[in-house]
Amino acid sequence: MSKKYIIALGIAIMIFTLLLSPDICIYAAKEGLLLWFNKILPSLLPFIILINILSGIDIMKNISALAHPITRKIWNLPGSSLLAFIMGFIAGYPMGAKMVRQLLNQHIISPNEAQKILCFSNNCGPLFIVGTVGTLMLNNSSIGYFLLFIHVLSALLLSIIFASYKIPPPTRQHKLTQCTEPVFTNFSSLLNSAITNAMDTIVHIGGYIIFFSVIAHIINHSPIMRYILHSDLMGNMPEVISVGTITGLLELSNGTSILSSSPPPTLYSIALLSGLIGFGGLCVHFQTSYVLGDCHFSLFPYMIAKGMQGILSFILSCVFLPFFSMYTLKTYLPLKSLWLFVLVLCIAVFIYIIKALNHLQHRKYNTIPKVNYHCN
Repeated sequence: MSKKYIIALGIAIMIFTLLLSPDICIYAAKEGLLLWFNKILPSLLPFIILINILSGIDIMKNISALAHPITRKIWNLPGSSLLAFIMGFIAGYPMGAKMVRQLLNQHIISPNEAQKILCFSNNCGPLFIVGTVGTLMLNNSSIGYFLLFIHVLSALLLSIIFASYKIPPPTRQHKLTQCTEPVFTNFSSLLNSAITNAMDTIVHIGGYIIFFSVIAHIINHSPIMRYILHSDLMGNMPEVISVGTITGLLELSNGTSILSSSPPPTLYSIALLSGLIGFGGLCVHFQTSYVLGDCHFSLFPYMIAKGMQGILSFILSCVFLPFFSMYTLKTYLPLKSLWLFVLVLCIAVFIYIIKALNHLQHRKYNTIPKVNYHCN
């Protein structure tokens, strides 16, 4: 069966489910809309506007030049990669991708460099991790700061792992005429353009959140999922953990909300929260794809990188949470040395995966015809 028939079958099943249970669609869409309006829009919109203004005043090249010696030595990337990494952390998903797109449009980086930078620069923001997950969902900002620490640590560790990801030599010419950024003569026109672009971006992000909220509710309320959740396959795992994990793999905010409702938080529920934040969910991945637009490079390494970061975040949480509980929460959790071994083993496996990606990249570079890359 071809790919298009599989997609058509899936859509038909979803439409049939919505017709049989319209209340699920209405409730899920409303929850997604409120999530976007109350949390995503106020936290992301200012950052999108500021990033657009920053790119419009053409200051990124000067900042990149200052950081170039550091990033070239650590990541083998231009100095703009540090700017994308920092802004991606401050603003949160999918602003790291937005920053990469701006740098690519200004010809500060090449498509191959953009592909590598994206792998570790599109991350969750502190406002969501500490404010939403820690304070609002878990009623414990200390755990929020712990999750933020793990998220930063996993991204830094991932960036070091991806430092060995080789970029093909820049022999392909870029089609610059279609990538030229507008030149603004005054701040008023720059601000108008920044707000227009930001509103377009934030509305599309809202559409993805609403759509994936509906998909997550359909899956969680399907007879097959109900059967799996109540079967012996799940063992003694609480239903809220399995439902929250499945939902989080699709849409991060709803998934973390469900997982946080598991009283009381345990080592593995917090580790799962950390893993979902590191992975981001399919909804964030589609938002990233939209933000990048028509910049022609493969998102396959990015998908692998986010999977790696989710696994690293889970393992790092299992390693560091006993120390955090002992010195901050004043509770005792046994430290299992097995997780240290698992961490070392995962890093070794991930480095091998990077080598495999390098091999595939090298084969692709030597076999496909030399085409012009462009972004509209």
